[in-house]
Amino acid sequence: MKLLYVTPLILVAVACQNPESSSTTNTNQTQNDSSVAIFTDSLIQPQKDSESTHLSLKLTVSSHEEDRAGKEHDQIDLAEIKAHFKHINSIDYWDSLNHIAFDKDSTIVNADFYYQDRALQKVLVLSYSPSYEHFVEYYLFEGQPSLIIEKRRDLPFHKENETVETRSYFKNGELVRQINNQDCGSPFAADYLVEEQLRMVIEWEQLLERYVRK
Repeated sequence: MKLLYVTPLILVAVACQNPESSSTTNTNQTQNDSSVAIFTDSLIQPQKDSESTHLSLKLTVSSHEEDRAGKEHDQIDLAEIKAHFKHINSIDYWDSLNHIAFDKDSTIVNADFYYQDRALQKVLVLSYSPSYEHFVEYYLFEGQPSLIIEKRRDLPFHKENETVETRSYFKNGELVRQINNQDCGSPFAADYLVEEQLRMVIEWEQLLERYVRK
């Protein structure tokens, strides 16, 4: 099963404070300019991506880090995916950002689409409900997710409410490896990966459908 290929979109900027809204912000990649903040109430005041804030105080976006995944028994070569993640993850200044916000099943969803060199490079999605918050980072290669990082935490916050983090690695649209911080690191069964791939493909395509409609 292959993921949907994405080409850059040009959207009309509108206010993003209300649900079912979108906005577009452009920045110049220079020493003195900085990219837009993610998941803020307003995109009027830009700031560096690495200094950005969003609705969640517990779930944070990956920034300037290398992928830590990889076990001795892992037979799948993830070097290319990890290198691409490191490249995207190190970008501070983005050419443009498109923002959408909507309500889905009593959940507030905010999503930011980051562009560099006229190509969509990453998408950040924060879903917030009274019972949980779910933060998803999509890192794209040639328009398709190559790495999806999911972080989920139950609400209200307690010390025992540990953040569950899952990293899913894709090659040519196929989920080839998944690592969860709650397990021992052993590879998941093939049938489970098929189910997870289907779930993530559906979620990704539904998000893109929302984005295109804006």
